[in-house]
Amino acid sequence: MFGRQIIQVTENIVCVRHPSYVSCSYLVRGTVGVVAVDAGMSSDGSDLFEGLKCLGEHVTGLKAILLTHWHNDHAAGACKAREASGASVYYHRNEESFFLRQTARAGLRGWFGEKVPEWGLFVLLKGLLGEAPPLSVSATTTVSEGETIHAKAPCIRHCDCLPWAPRTADSRGPRALC
Repeated sequence: MFGRQIIQVTENIVCVRHPSYVSCSYLVRGTVGVVAVDAGMSSDGSDLFEGLKCLGEHVTGLKAILLTHWHNDHAAGACKAREASGASVYYHRNEESFFLRQTARAGLRGWFGEKVPEWGLFVLLKGLLGEAPPLSVSATTTVSEGETIHAKAPCIRHCDCLPWAPRTADSRGPRALC
């Protein structure tokens, strides 16, 4: 009930969901590979790896990771997924300091944040204490509002951020595939 769920949305789309936190990431298979929209809340990348298995894809089939924002429930698995797959990573340039862990808390608060488990609502606490994803991930390309990404993956269009996604003053995270 509280573990990871893989939901087949269509033949070419799966949702990786954690009901304990109501967190979802999506894998979308196109003609040239798979695009991940967010990287899940498991810092070992297992959310995306399990989703790829459901699609019948090898990890090298992952061609792009599109991160909507830096919070752990959306970005924790990006570093390990990129290392394993060689996928390109895209996120909004205003969020780069978070993804690179330049905002990460030091001292007791940072130490405590590292000790919090990646499970359920603890993921929220982990992110609030640490103020950065657990592992740094650099973008292949940072994007801004309205840009279209043409890479070794299906066409990705950067749109307005999802209305419920927290953001910095000017930050708007990627939202849609075209």
